[in-house]
Amino acid sequence: MQGSSSRSTGAKSGCTRDSRWLSASKKIKGGKMIKIELEVEENKVENVIISGDFFAYPAEAIEEMENQIRGCELSKLLEVVERYRNRVKLVGVRFDDLRELVETVIKKLME
Repeated sequence: MQGSSSRSTGAKSGCTRDSRWLSASKKIKGGKMIKIELEVEENKVENVIISGDFFAYPAEAIEEMENQIRGCELSKLLEVVERYRNRVKLVGVRFDDLRELVETVIKKLME
């Protein structure tokens, strides 16, 4: 089918106190989804949630990545995420889907 997309991406943002919450999600053909939510204050990630309808092996890798992202400067965010490319296997979504969402959130912050 021409013009149809097998993937859709969305981004949202909001503000609380002096921080800004941003999220981006991607629905994969077949029903799988991945979402990232970041709380950013003064160009530093205060909180992060990576969630969705996928599996990660080893299971604790996503939590470890979230812990490494917390406190990270925005300029280093993609670098931190990329460290996990060969350390975690995602099933149902691709690692590039996660990277794309991080890039989407960073672009949204720059607006």
